[in-house]
Amino acid sequence: MRVNHLKPLYKQLKDGKLHLAFAYQHLSIIKDDKEFHFIPLDGKEMVVNLKTYKIENVSDVFVFQNGSHFMRLPLYQLLCFPNIYDYLLPIIEEKIVNHHDCNKDEINEETNELMKEIMQFHQENLIDKLLDAKDFDGLKTVMESTRG
Repeated sequence: MRVNHLKPLYKQLKDGKLHLAFAYQHLSIIKDDKEFHFIPLDGKEMVVNLKTYKIENVSDVFVFQNGSHFMRLPLYQLLCFPNIYDYLLPIIEEKIVNHHDCNKDEINEETNELMKEIMQFHQENLIDKLLDAKDFDGLKTVMESTRG
């Protein structure tokens, strides 16, 4: 048995987990030279934890159909197919890269805000020191630099 086609209906990132939802004709397998199409009766999605890279809902049962023949496979058995990761890894890697890009933007924004706060604190501290030292020329220079 092998996976013939795997393309999620949608991919959703929620709480560090990638949810891959499937519908009819979004997943198919080959068994004994016959193609079985996924039908959404029981399990409908794979949930991938992006921190551990493990699929969390391995006990969910996926149902496949070829004509009047039905096949029920727990997700853990489907994950044993030799070529399933050829389909899954590019999907997971794409979401990981996009997820990290979003995090980089958030981190850059947070870093910029933190740097502004540090610079503001540093400037206030410098003004206090200049006032304590009665260095009015230095104070004038600092005040002019904050306006420009």
